Amino acid sequence: MKINPLRRVAQILAKIISIYLILSIFVAKISSAMSSQIAYALHRESNKVIHVSEAKRGLLCNCQCIECGSELEAIKGDVREHHFRHVESKTCTGETAIHLFAKQIIADSTIIRIPGRKLVYSNVRMEKWLDTKRPDITVSIGEEDVHFEIRVSNAVKENKKQFYYSGRYKCVEIDLSDKEIWTLPLEELKEIILEKSYNKNIIYWEEEIEPLPKEGESFFEIFLKVSAFLILIVLSLKLFMPNKRH
Repeated sequence: MKINPLRRVAQILAKIISIYLILSIFVAKISSAMSSQIAYALHRESNKVIHVSEAKRGLLCNCQCIECGSELEAIKGDVREHHFRHVESKTCTGETAIHLFAKQIIADSTIIRIPGRKLVYSNVRMEKWLDTKRPDITVSIGEEDVHFEIRVSNAVKENKKQFYYSGRYKCVEIDLSDKEIWTLPLEELKEIILEKSYNKNIIYWEEEIEPLPKEGESFFEIFLKVSAFLILIVLSLKLFMPNKRH
């Protein structure tokens, strides 16, 4: 019995799409698993946020989760990537820790780059009210204030953007929503927050600043996508090639 060529093509395409969807889900799960590990925690003795690389192994780290306040242990084995783990099972993601640590990094510095310029600042204030809104960070540049909003999950809401624009308050959003950033070592995270411009968006600035283009994907993302694409091609060729009969 002969199979209709169009039907055969449709079957092959359906298989290719199914394989692609399965590989996409697999890649997404790998990325999610790698990015959900908690890399930053609150050190109880110093009351500062630290990276897991700075912590002692196990419960000797003397750390707690910034999101829920529960005790953490530092997992620093030879196989898996180093990370913090809740002693009792929790579902925290490390989002709050990154938000707090980003503010701490800015507070401990005096220089930050934004699209088009470098700012030298002083007099850092965290969560200080500005009329009816509360910026994440406010710094002074000479006699003028500049405000920063740290984006970890949600972008700055439109009503808050309008507040900065209407009041002519200089404001910059620092985008840390890429979960791969959440597990970076301390120095790399500092570099992204203080020295890079691609992840900073001008909410309001009285002088026009042309934003720089965003940087490309990470090596890991490219590797996973290329691998999935090559596997898809190999499987597709096997489907198209006729089976040899002996």
